[in-house]
Parts: sequence; C-alpha cells; structure tokens
Amino acid sequence: MTKGYFCKLRVGLLLVTMTLAVAALYPDRIRCAFAGFGQSNLVTFLENTAPARQDRRRAEYGDERDPAVRAVLERISPLTYADRVKMPLFIAHDKNDTAVPYSESEQMVAAVRKSGTPVWFMSATDQGHGITRASSLTFLTNAWVYFMQEYLIK
Repeated sequence: MTKGYFCKLRVGLLLVTMTLAVAALYPDRIRCAFAGFGQSNLVTFLENTAPARQDRRRAEYGDERDPAVRAVLERISPLTYADRVKMPLFIAHDKNDTAVPYSESEQMVAAVRKSGTPVWFMSATDQGHGITRASSLTFLTNAWVYFMQEYLIK
C-alpha cells in the first residue's frame, strides 16, 4: 500500500485472522480495529493449539520446533509488533476455543494495553471457535457497533 491509499479519518478494520497483523504493521492508516479469535504469536499458537490440530497447522505455518522456522514465525507474529498498535482495538474470544487458544488473545490484549492503547476485550465461555450463539452474537454485534461509533464515527 502506498501512503495516502486510504484516508485514516474513516477506516475501521473488521477482519478475523489478519486484523492483528494489519493493525500492527499499518497503525497510521487505521482508526480502529476488531479482531476475533485470531493468532497473536504463531509460535505460541502452534505450541498451545489442540494436539489433534498441531500437525496440520505445522504443515501450514511451519514447525516451530525448528529454530530457523521459529525465528521467522516470531518475526512475523503480530505480538512482536504490539507496541505499534495505537488505534483502539476490540478483541473477542471464547475461553473454550480449541482451534485458536484463548491465550492468544490474552497476550495481545496485555501487550497492547501496556502501551496505553484502548482495548475492549469480550470473553465468552460457551462458543468454541467463533461467536455463533444468537445471544452472544447479538451482544457482540451491539458492542461492536458501539465501539465503531466511539472510535470511527465520532
């Protein structure tokens, strides 16, 4: 992206997997961001994901047990650049997610808050991977709309 490609005045980011990476790498171009149940550190993700998923994920991302691969995964992980996230961030994650460990969101929330950036953190307990139950989805949608009103529209 070239500078000026889009106007920060009204750009909010709503992705799932890539939100944390984009927020960390392009903080001057985004006004606020929403991340749901995503990886913040590819090494800890691979180490802590459900054992049944580890081999498939290692085939996709690389094997973190290899020191050279581990170094690359650390270098490209959003958590490495968390101090660059300056826009308000909203993260949602379920504690019982077996696809992406809840600790991925916890560590990103802690790192971004450490730099004084506003972070909203919605924690669910009965969803698994994603927020899909009607009552939780309604709550999340309303919270997301309020977040966008506060940080994107005002």
